[in-house]
Amino acid sequence: MSHHASKKPTVELTAANFAAPDSLGRIQSAALVIAVLGIAASAFGYFQNSEQFFRSYLVSYVFWLSIGLGGLALMMIQHMSQGAWGLIPRRINEASAGALLVMVPLFLPIWFGLKAIYSWARPEVLEESHLIAKKVWFLNPEGFALRVLLYFVIWLLMTALLRRQSSAQDREATVGQILAMRRVSGPGLVIFAVVGTLASIDFMMSIDPEYYSSIYGIYFMGTTALAGMTFTILMEAHLAKHKPMDQVLRPSIFHAQGKLLLAFTMLWAYFCVSQFLLTWQGNIPEEVKWYQHRFAGGWNVIAVSLALLHFALPFLLLLSRPLKRSFGTLSTVALIL
Repeated sequence: MSHHASKKPTVELTAANFAAPDSLGRIQSAALVIAVLGIAASAFGYFQNSEQFFRSYLVSYVFWLSIGLGGLALMMIQHMSQGAWGLIPRRINEASAGALLVMVPLFLPIWFGLKAIYSWARPEVLEESHLIAKKVWFLNPEGFALRVLLYFVIWLLMTALLRRQSSAQDREATVGQILAMRRVSGPGLVIFAVVGTLASIDFMMSIDPEYYSSIYGIYFMGTTALAGMTFTILMEAHLAKHKPMDQVLRPSIFHAQGKLLLAFTMLWAYFCVSQFLLTWQGNIPEEVKWYQHRFAGGWNVIAVSLALLHFALPFLLLLSRPLKRSFGTLSTVALIL
């Protein structure tokens, strides 16, 4: 055998070598400008229609929250599996999970708009609906606020424990740090599933307090995993254009993450269809009307778009091996999702 094989470029895995490129600073500056414009537009929307402002704010809030939760989930999955797919983007996941701290003060508009968003927060609704009145032990403003506070304490605690051990690895890597992160991640994933289920009920499912679903929580968990994976791929696609990450983010990394993206896409669709079939089979009025609202008034277009653009098209594209190995095309699919 020949002993003159060409060597691939290598980069020492140190924190200094993997500092964010200057281009990321420009993106942050642009994001700041967009944020200022967004605040101005939100203020305008509030004075035009305060109720619609609070409802729209909740949708946006849950969207960004799901990215942070997805980053936390991917961190713990990587620590347990020790897969190479999650080693390189670990800092991205840590950063997105760390952004959960920002979501704490951003919860205040939801609190102030509680009666506009949730009917169970309005006393007159409790008098009209016997079914909602029976749930008042859980669906009440004080309990809602305490639970949300508890959710964030748990999420931020798990994030802090994992990030502390990960930062210690930058100074001196030991086996003890790996074991410590696994000890947090193992039970952390179980706790994450329980807390995430309760959070999805509080934030989203309780918008229609008469509705109930045994699969809604796990559906939300699938959404967070998909959101975290797409955000990671989009950030990597940008970093792969700059040194030194262009020497590390090779096609094999994107291929592995593309397979995970396909799995999460299928999982999301499975949960959606399962919930629909359970509702169809049960044919209970409190459950059926949840879908009726989402297929009326033009929302049927959104529903069909989700089926096509959030499952069918990405599913077909992600079956391609060459596509999954190209950060350009894979990031396009991630952007669609």
